[in-house]
Amino acid sequence: MNLPPLDVLTHYAALSTPDTELPPDVYLLHDRWTLTIFDKFPKAKYHFLVLPRVPFPPADNQDDDVDDDSNELDRGTAVSSRALTSLQSLLTTTTPAEALNILRRLEQASLEAVEMVKDEMMKTEGFEWGVEVGFHAVPSMK
Repeated sequence: MNLPPLDVLTHYAALSTPDTELPPDVYLLHDRWTLTIFDKFPKAKYHFLVLPRVPFPPADNQDDDVDDDSNELDRGTAVSSRALTSLQSLLTTTTPAEALNILRRLEQASLEAVEMVKDEMMKTEGFEWGVEVGFHAVPSMK
């Protein structure tokens, strides 16, 4: 695949079954809203990217793991890939409730990855150290 790096990430995020379509050295985990992959250019021993799925699925009434104030979400609209290209586009092209839902889903996925990292640290090192979580406000590979 000879796509520019950010297009590759968008392609990955749009896969319907990333667990079977991505190689094990790329794929870590996914759910309906997010995809977590190994960073191709890691800056630390454990470095992952948590991507929103494309298009980002709308909230529905079965989403009981999102805080109660999510009842203001538009429950019938998926968020386009254009809105997911940067934090700026997310905040300027979606409603505040949609942006908050996406950020919460990304946070939940990152917390799951942190737990996996801590387990791996204990298995391989016998101890754990602090894990930092952040996001690229501006795509770093453009």
